[in-house]
Amino acid sequence: WSGTLIRVLGLEGTLGRSLYAGDLDVDIGEDVLFAIHGSVQRGRIEDAFVPFGLRAEDWGGARGEFRGVFDLTGPIDRLTGPVQIELGELEVVGEQGEGGRISGRFDRGGIHVDTLEIEKQGAVISARGLIDPNTREVRAEARSMGLTLQKIDAHKAGGLDIEAPLEVQLGLSGDLDVVTGTLTAAFGSGLASSLPLGTGRLTGRIRNADMSVEGELLD
Repeated sequence: WSGTLIRVLGLEGTLGRSLYAGDLDVDIGEDVLFAIHGSVQRGRIEDAFVPFGLRAEDWGGARGEFRGVFDLTGPIDRLTGPVQIELGELEVVGEQGEGGRISGRFDRGGIHVDTLEIEKQGAVISARGLIDPNTREVRAEARSMGLTLQKIDAHKAGGLDIEAPLEVQLGLSGDLDVVTGTLTAAFGSGLASSLPLGTGRLTGRIRNADMSVEGELLD
């Protein structure tokens, strides 16, 4: 303790089943300001939603493992600073991923994901977005690279013998109460049980957890 500064070194804590560690400075001057330099040694994606009043089941049922480092400063509800995360095995909307990484930052309490990459059987799902608990703004966009129908878990579970290139694009916007957007899946020429298969396109209109789909699987 020095003047208005309180310093705690080697702090450890848990949130759910996630283990956090780091150093904490609290300046209790005219404004209460925090400086947090820490790491997540063993984290669960489900637990990361809790501090922001969110539930993983409302965000694609995201679950899995992660570890990361963060360096944040400012008032507790307006923290600012960089965050780097390495993802282990994970699942989102019922689809498995082998791992990935997130490069992001807090900006006065808002969570900015500048780069998110998820690896899936040699394909990559890339995304970026924002969740701001203070303004309640939500926005995100994502797209796939190198994906095929055979790499989609739901497709394999259906037992269909169809192989074709697949490009997926997602755009979301809204607030923490209502999120709307569009999911587009474009299919390239492929094979169905060794027979030639044409192209197709499906578009899903999203409102919170509901989605309506239109389009043609085959043109």
